[in-house]
Amino acid sequence: FPTRRSSDRSELGGEIGTPQASLCQKLGGAMSIVEFRVNGNWIQSDLCRFADGSFANGDLLMKENREAIQRAKLNSDE
Repeated sequence: FPTRRSSDRSELGGEIGTPQASLCQKLGGAMSIVEFRVNGNWIQSDLCRFADGSFANGDLLMKENREAIQRAKLNSDE
């Protein structure tokens, strides 16, 4: 999945949906919710799906792009 694309975290919070969904969209993906069962327990997770068939968990997207988001915020404050 794509990473290190500059996005200002403040931009991500001002839109409808979660910051993860906003970042997913900015990276060219589409957010979806998946349910799966592990040891009899149902678990829900958000996935950002990309046109090439790759996908990533929304929290992982935020973690992997944290540096780029922080750099963009610092550059916009100058």
